This record gives sequence, C-alpha cells and structure tokens, in this order.
Amino acid sequence: MRRRQALAKAQQQVDLRPLAVTFLFVIAAFALYAL
Repeated sequence: MRRRQALAKAQQQVDLRPLAVTFLFVIAAFALYAL
C-alpha cells in the first residue's frame, strides 16, 4: 500500500510540470497578444 501511495504522489508531481508549462505558455501568449 505504501508503494502505491508513493507512486501516486510521484505521478501527481510529474503531472504538475506540464500543467505549469502550459500555464506559462498561456501567460506568454497573452502577453504577446497584449503588446
């Protein structure tokens, strides 16, 4: 059970990276559009 919980935490950490990248990309695109 502990291994599954640790694996789930690892997956959550990995899933946050693409989310942050897309968030930054949206902000960059909005900034370019504003300029």
